[in-house]
Amino acid sequence: MLPRAPFYCDWPVEVSLLHRKTHAVVWRSTFQDADLREWLPGDGWAEPTWKPYGKWSGKAAEWDRGKGAWKTPPKAHTVRGDFKVDAPAGTYILALAVLDPAGNLPSLRFATANYLKGGRHSYSDSSRIPRPQTAYWDGHPNYDLCY
Repeated sequence: MLPRAPFYCDWPVEVSLLHRKTHAVVWRSTFQDADLREWLPGDGWAEPTWKPYGKWSGKAAEWDRGKGAWKTPPKAHTVRGDFKVDAPAGTYILALAVLDPAGNLPSLRFATANYLKGGRHSYSDSSRIPRPQTAYWDGHPNYDLCY
């Protein structure tokens, strides 16, 4: 997940386990040291090619996927957290969300295709909790829980 625009507020970042079929929250917590104000976008995104679109009088933007890159890429950030996961044994969706402090609800959409209705973003559909225990997410790109 790469930032597309800066975020100016210190809103909490939530990690949650969701029921695989209903997407209901089974367990959730927040990272203590995640500061969204430090997650800045890159600079110099490639410009689109403007092409005619069907019978429409205007033009539509089309990005060449091979050129879709920052001239100066965003800085990578690692967020770590230790969580006591209080959830029954089972397989869950691991999700992230940014919470609006006004209602403590997911309120920011990431630039990713893994959006779930309600504001959470899935990063694994196979996070297995074999039994209640302490688990942590180490920020590794496989987005899985570690024991």
